Amino acid sequence: MFIVLQILGIFAFLVFIFVSLLFLLATWLKNNSIIDIAYGPIFAFATIGTMIITKTYSALPIFMATCVCIWAFRLSLRILFKNIGKPEDSRYAAWRNKWMIEGKRYFLIRSYFQIFILQGIIICVVAMPIIVSIAAGDALLFWVVIPGAIIFV
Repeated sequence: MFIVLQILGIFAFLVFIFVSLLFLLATWLKNNSIIDIAYGPIFAFATIGTMIITKTYSALPIFMATCVCIWAFRLSLRILFKNIGKPEDSRYAAWRNKWMIEGKRYFLIRSYFQIFILQGIIICVVAMPIIVSIAAGDALLFWVVIPGAIIFV
């Protein structure tokens, strides 16, 4: 259990760095909807980064990381091509207009926590199977993963 918590901590730290940098980019672009495009790649980068930091190179985590990367970049490209050339998503634009009434500082703080940090927390929760597979290495029976791989394909 302690190993899982350590790996969750590393994963969460990497996610925090990515969403914080993304927040700075979104602030500069004045477009918070880039979090939607980056959602998948954050999973992929945090997964790969966690595997590198923990020096986990066994078959099961590599297999799961490969599946995560395929899913992440497919999702990202789909959202990117859907949103390319369009203004900020209407949900984020509505929040921007509503929160800016309270001032820019309020808008920035609210955006950071309600959009970016919240997405980071969701990513960490959804990524628990990845985190457990990194912690377990090949200790998990590979046959447990086969039904998931079939569903993935």
